[in-house]
Amino acid sequence: MERDDAKAFHWYQKAAAQGHAEAQWYVGFIYQKGLGVGVNAEQAEEWYGKAAAQGHAEAQCSYGACKARNGNPFEAKEWYEKGAVQGHAESQFMLGDVYEGFFKDPVSAFGWYEKAALQGQAEAQGRLGALYCEGRGVLQNDAKAFEWLLKGAEQGDPVSQRYAGYLLAEGRGTPKDERQGYEWNLKAAFQGDSFAQVNLAYALLGGHGVAADRVQAYAWLIIASVSGVEHTLQYRDALGEGLTPEERADGQARAAELFERIRAGTPA
Repeated sequence: MERDDAKAFHWYQKAAAQGHAEAQWYVGFIYQKGLGVGVNAEQAEEWYGKAAAQGHAEAQCSYGACKARNGNPFEAKEWYEKGAVQGHAESQFMLGDVYEGFFKDPVSAFGWYEKAALQGQAEAQGRLGALYCEGRGVLQNDAKAFEWLLKGAEQGDPVSQRYAGYLLAEGRGTPKDERQGYEWNLKAAFQGDSFAQVNLAYALLGGHGVAADRVQAYAWLIIASVSGVEHTLQYRDALGEGLTPEERADGQARAAELFERIRAGTPA
């Protein structure tokens, strides 16, 4: 049977109008994603709010995300918390995120990340590992950091992949393995993680886990500089000055190819 988003929307809307919380969440999701209807952020937020008010945990998370996008972290926190206390892993992760990012409270962030991570939420596993790695909100522990980062990395979370790659390259919390470190950074880089892209350039310049290749390093710095990572433009230009015109042209061509692969979602 062929998928028919417009017909699905019609029936979800009927159920939502009768007060069915799950249908209300689906209507919000459909409006957010534009599945069979035009994208409508206001309608998405309205329907998420209806379902959230009925205690639907996923809707509470979605409604909190709407509040965060609208620049209201206090309301976002309130709704994330409602979903989080129901055991909803995504709400727990988002609550940890708002504690870490806006409220600058890594201790509270750690607690909520841990709850979500124990449920297998990949992003939370990455953030938990990063906090262990940096000793923020918890005593620094490289072994614990690597344990959690590897869990997130294997699920495809780019932050986990980048941090796991870093620990492997440095031999922190795990035996040193520069090649594996490079491979994890490569996976993250192809998901658009600009810090991983800078890490690749560093590895390629020094031959850490991969054959040294200044032109490929230059290509990755071109890609990373688009994201505005601090000092990347200077690194790119400094490296470019040491290349021949032919090497610079080759690096630019490689960067264009890499960019297309990243945009297309082609895995490493």
